[in-house]
Amino acid sequence: MDDTNTPLITTIDDHHLALFAQRVTNWLLDDLDGSHFTESRAKALLHSGDMLDDATRHDFAKLMEHTTAVRVALDDLLTQSGLNEHDEINALAAVSAHSGTDDVPAINWLVLAVASFAWKSEYLLSQLDPSSPPGEYSPAGQVLKRSAYFMRQQIQRSATERDKLVRKLAFSGHHAVNNTPSLDNLQADQTAAPVPPYYRSPIPVNYPEMARETV
Repeated sequence: MDDTNTPLITTIDDHHLALFAQRVTNWLLDDLDGSHFTESRAKALLHSGDMLDDATRHDFAKLMEHTTAVRVALDDLLTQSGLNEHDEINALAAVSAHSGTDDVPAINWLVLAVASFAWKSEYLLSQLDPSSPPGEYSPAGQVLKRSAYFMRQQIQRSATERDKLVRKLAFSGHHAVNNTPSLDNLQADQTAAPVPPYYRSPIPVNYPEMARETV
């Protein structure tokens, strides 16, 4: 795989995927004025606009019990929303990949999906109100529509296609350290020893007591 096109998700091992997802969610909530935007609120919005039914939501939740599915879903979400190109998200990935925590937090997928597409559309989460569902073609409606499509996409993907993506997106420790210089690079970068006139070569000295004439 070409390092210039390395998916962000390959830098994180399975144990830290949920932690990374949680940190991305918190970052989005802070950035989009979403302190009160909860999983139940996101669910109500998706249901009120007839964007997502219970069967699809349950199938998605069942699928996300598998780490491989989580890896594929996170990569889809980061790519479709453009978050994978944001410097702060890349920094969160690096920090999460090296965290020593043993806790595995639950991923609030509805919040994460809606917040990701709201970020792409520069739409504040505080403006989303379940009691007043947005129109399908309004900016808010498009945010919800993309979120629902993302979830349906995961459960409709064939096993063969998912297997191919899993192999492509598998964790690779090499990507986390690929900027470390090699021994050859270090040797090539070494500064050459100074030469005259900055360095005076030692000059042999003939001491009288060692001179041939005195022996």
